[in-house]
Amino acid sequence: MGERRRGKTLENAILAAVWVELQQQGYQKLTISAVAKQAQTNKNTIYRRWENKVELVFAAIQQHAPKLTLATPNTGSLEGDLKQLLGFLTPVLETVPQETWKQLLPEALSTFSADGNYLNGLVKAINEDNFITLQVKKIIENARKRHEHVRSSVTVDQLTLPALLVVNQILISGRLAQSKIDSLVDEILLPIYIKAAK
Repeated sequence: MGERRRGKTLENAILAAVWVELQQQGYQKLTISAVAKQAQTNKNTIYRRWENKVELVFAAIQQHAPKLTLATPNTGSLEGDLKQLLGFLTPVLETVPQETWKQLLPEALSTFSADGNYLNGLVKAINEDNFITLQVKKIIENARKRHEHVRSSVTVDQLTLPALLVVNQILISGRLAQSKIDSLVDEILLPIYIKAAK
């Protein structure tokens, strides 16, 4: 009989099984039963670690996605910094097919009220303390130091807008193409952050 797996070893085996099932079956057809069979464990073991399929799949994506560079962009312009910031998620989004994101995020949002705790990451993505919003604050401060014509007062809603736009775009298309990043920055964000010419 094989040695009983525990802790991180068992967790890695389960997440590897999720990854295999996700590649072979896609998100919609992936089941906890199939993951348990693939990982040679049982459903109870999985549910003790992850509350549901959404949380389990997020964990597998996080394990397989490339690690992000989290430094504040410093391209020399507000426009360049915002575009670089919004582009930082592209490698993660390309980890799984577009359809996976389009199916996964709506399900995550619809189950949020029932199991609030596991979606802390998604909540952080849209509140005022999330990574994107904190970076936007720094980017705007840097633009002011460079004497770009940034508005003297930028509201919390305006600061959180980039994060909301990113989440919305992922919900709609499962991707954040460079052309979309360019239009979000040029047509929506810059007109909000830059003083109108008199």
